[in-house]
Amino acid sequence: MSYKIIVLTTLLVCVSLSGCKQRLPEGMPPLYPCTITLIQDGKPLDQASIFFHASDPENFWALAGTSNAQGIIEMTTNGPYKGVPVGVYKITVEKVKSEDVDANRYSMFSFVDPQFGKRETTPIQIEIQPSKKKGVNDQTIDVGKEHKKRMTPPLPKSKGFGEN
Repeated sequence: MSYKIIVLTTLLVCVSLSGCKQRLPEGMPPLYPCTITLIQDGKPLDQASIFFHASDPENFWALAGTSNAQGIIEMTTNGPYKGVPVGVYKITVEKVKSEDVDANRYSMFSFVDPQFGKRETTPIQIEIQPSKKKGVNDQTIDVGKEHKKRMTPPLPKSKGFGEN
């Protein structure tokens, strides 16, 4: 009886451990952990979008993320796949949100220096190493002082469903 319990326990452990490994789509290269921390004016930059732009034209995988309240982004590839393929990447950072201009209008504003928003002008670059060790591919990025710039003229607020 104890032999069966040992075998069943071993099988359950093996199945549960193999279930933890993410399955990648066919053709996707191995992915390596990468955490980015965004800082602005010495504080975490929350709700900012980050994009990796590969220097290798054969690397067409979409790499993006959004920072949490601590300014941290665990990078993913093509949406749900945790990690980043090996390579050299330019990094762009954007933070855009709408704000009230007055009681009936709002505008879209950018909060990061525009140099960080374009692949051609961003000074940020990272090289992802083939390592599964946490921290090897991590980077802290300081985007300097807040750079608030209006992106749209004031627009009327839309009314909710059923409002006149």
